[in-house]
Amino acid sequence: MKKTSHLRLPTFEIGQKVWLNNKNLPLYRKYRKLMPKREGPFEIIDKKSPVVFKLKLPPQWKIHDTFHASLLVPHTENFLYGQHHERPPPDLDEGEETYEVEAIVNHKLIRNRFHYFVKWEGYPTSENTWEPPENLEKATDILRRYKRLHRLP
Repeated sequence: MKKTSHLRLPTFEIGQKVWLNNKNLPLYRKYRKLMPKREGPFEIIDKKSPVVFKLKLPPQWKIHDTFHASLLVPHTENFLYGQHHERPPPDLDEGEETYEVEAIVNHKLIRNRFHYFVKWEGYPTSENTWEPPENLEKATDILRRYKRLHRLP
């Protein structure tokens, strides 16, 4: 008998949306305790076995996209939680698409240059991306405040 035979795992189907438990995810945030416990919702794109599923993750997530059913929770929309709002369209600035920065969440040094983990206005935290400073020209005041707060050059 298998160790996990006593678990009652929900059944999932391809195309269903699920929340992913972020307990084992490498998230770049300072205080894990204050973060949401789940990320998503993500769509199931393949069923590898009765308890292993492949999810459609954002391209900036550089992790394996297959997870055990114990890490997944079915997504249900209700009035208070889980509603999806339309994402704002990008601004057109000189024919180039630009997005508004809501906050800078973290930073790291890559090849002697700082890169910043950016939370975009109107997008969920799963869409945060690492950006070099030249991509943040429209958010100079947010960048200046972040540098002053973290005592960066």
